[in-house]
Amino acid sequence: MFNDLISKNQLFDSHCHLHFNNYDKDRDEVLNESVRSEIGTVIDVGVNFEESKKALKHARKYKEVFATVGVHPETCIKGSDLYINNFERIVNEFEACKQLLVECKGTSSEENRIIMIGETGLDFHWTKKGDLSPEEENESKQNQIELFRKHVSFSMDYGLPLTIHSRNAILDCIEVLRSTFNIASYKGSKKGVFHSLTPESGDTEEDFYNKVNQVLEVDFMIGLNGIITFKNAELLRSVFIKVLKERIKKSSQIGPLDFYNAGFVFETDGPWLSPQGKRGERNEPANIKIIYDFVKNIIS
Repeated sequence: MFNDLISKNQLFDSHCHLHFNNYDKDRDEVLNESVRSEIGTVIDVGVNFEESKKALKHARKYKEVFATVGVHPETCIKGSDLYINNFERIVNEFEACKQLLVECKGTSSEENRIIMIGETGLDFHWTKKGDLSPEEENESKQNQIELFRKHVSFSMDYGLPLTIHSRNAILDCIEVLRSTFNIASYKGSKKGVFHSLTPESGDTEEDFYNKVNQVLEVDFMIGLNGIITFKNAELLRSVFIKVLKERIKKSSQIGPLDFYNAGFVFETDGPWLSPQGKRGERNEPANIKIIYDFVKNIIS
C-alpha cells in the first residue's frame, strides 16, 4: 500500500503521530481539514507496543489513516521519555508489535491497516546529550543497533518498508541496512524512509550532501518536513534543494510524483515541527501543503 501511495500523483503525510493525545479533542476535524487540503492519507507512526496499538486502532477507524508498528530507539536511551530500563522488556515490546502484524495478516482490508515497520533506527544524538557514563553510552548504542537489526529483518520477512529515525547516525544506519538487508529477497520496491533527516554535528554542506546521496543510493526515501522552511535551517535547505534540482527537471508542472520519483516524500512528524508561520502551534497533516508549496516554489 505504501508503494501504491507513492505511485499516485497525490500528497500524503508519510510520518505523523496522530494517535498522540495532542489530537484527542479534535482528531476528526484534523482529518477533515487534511482532506480539504488534499492530503488524502496519513501514516500514523507507532513508537512502542501501546502506541502502535493505538495507531492501528485509529487506522481501523478512519479510512484516511494507515498505521506503523515498531519500537523507537529512544527506548534504549536513559533519560528519554520513552526509556525502558531493561533491554529484554524492549525486545518483548518489539515481539508484541510483530504479533500485531501477524494477527492482521489474512484479515479484511478494513482490519489489515499496517503499512510500515517502525519508528525504528538509531539515535546517537541523545546518547551524547544525556548524562550517560561511557559504559552506559556504549550499551545504549549496542542495544539500539540490535533492536534496529530486528526491525530490518522484520521488514524483510513481511515485505513492508521501514520508517527510520536517524540522529547523528546516518552512516551507522546505512551500515546496518547494508549488512542486514538481503536485497534479492526483499519484496517491496521501496525499502522505506529516513524521516526528518537533518545535518549532523560538524557537518559541512558537502558532508551532508554526500550523506543524503548515500541514503538515496541504498533505495531509501527522505522525509521532507517543516524544518526545511525554518529560517535557521540554511544548510539543510540548500542541500535538499540542490539534490532536488539535480533530480527533478525544472517545470511549472511539477507534481508530488516528481518528488517521489526523486526519492522524497512529505511528512509532518506531527504534533511537532510545524512549518514557518505556524511554529509554536500543533503540527497537523494539512500543513503538508504548506511544506510542499514552499519547496515547489523554490525548485520550479
